[in-house]
Amino acid sequence: MNAPEAPKQAIAAAKPEKTPSPYAAMNEQIAKFVGEYRKESDRACVILCAAKIDYLCGQILAKFLLPNASGQDDLLDTDRALGTFSARIHASYRLGLIDAEFARALHLFRRLRNSFAHEVSDSTFDHGPHRDRIQELVRPLSTHASYGDFKNKIGKDKSGPAADFYAIAAIIIVRLERLLHDLKPLSGVSAVAMLPPGWKIESPQKA
Repeated sequence: MNAPEAPKQAIAAAKPEKTPSPYAAMNEQIAKFVGEYRKESDRACVILCAAKIDYLCGQILAKFLLPNASGQDDLLDTDRALGTFSARIHASYRLGLIDAEFARALHLFRRLRNSFAHEVSDSTFDHGPHRDRIQELVRPLSTHASYGDFKNKIGKDKSGPAADFYAIAAIIIVRLERLLHDLKPLSGVSAVAMLPPGWKIESPQKA
């Protein structure tokens, strides 16, 4: 198996045997994205993956929450309450869309992005603070045999922190893409009206 094929094969191996057909196209797109970020410098790779994850968090919230009545989104636009990566992570957790461990991983990823973004272009995964954050990211998965197999396929030609980053980024993106695909939006059916249910609207009296 050559290196470009590795992401596609790893993504396929990570899914159940009887995957619903809509997942097939999604897995193809994810494998293509993994192939793209593997070609980038370490700094560009982190920034690209973080932008993708931030975008997915925004799309998940946009799908889950009731639609906005106006053309502008008062919650999710860039300068609004849920317009930042951090706020989107917090909201996703508080709404029960992701668990505490996933939220923690996303915050670690966000901090890794921030540290790379504020450093010179020669930043690498092997740099002390970056290496430590990547190790912290993968620690909950490192004892699972499946993670080792997945990492060997995704980071086939890499080792150390680079292989771990490629793997954890792919896992996070796959999990968020699946969440976005399967998510059921809020219906608003149980929303409480301002008027008490027993009140009737009276017709205006004629003069």
